[in-house]
Amino acid sequence: MGFMSRRGSRRPEFTREARQAERAAATVSPAATAGPGPVETSRPSLVSLVEGQLAALRQRMKAQEAVSDARLKRAESELAAMRRRVAC
Repeated sequence: MGFMSRRGSRRPEFTREARQAERAAATVSPAATAGPGPVETSRPSLVSLVEGQLAALRQRMKAQEAVSDARLKRAESELAAMRRRVAC
């Protein structure tokens, strides 16, 4: 079973005709094959998804800042109380 005996069973994309047809299809301008334009979908755009995630991150950051501020104020008041006890 050499190369010659399997020649008739070649895959069609490897034949000369298929390669020529592929080259001819590649030379056709994209504008001729393109449809009327992009179709609007109900999917949100990438920009709106990123903006939504950014807004959520900002909200989380503000919440964490509020927690940090509360802890800092509590620590400052405890420190002031300790200083008053030491000063007496």
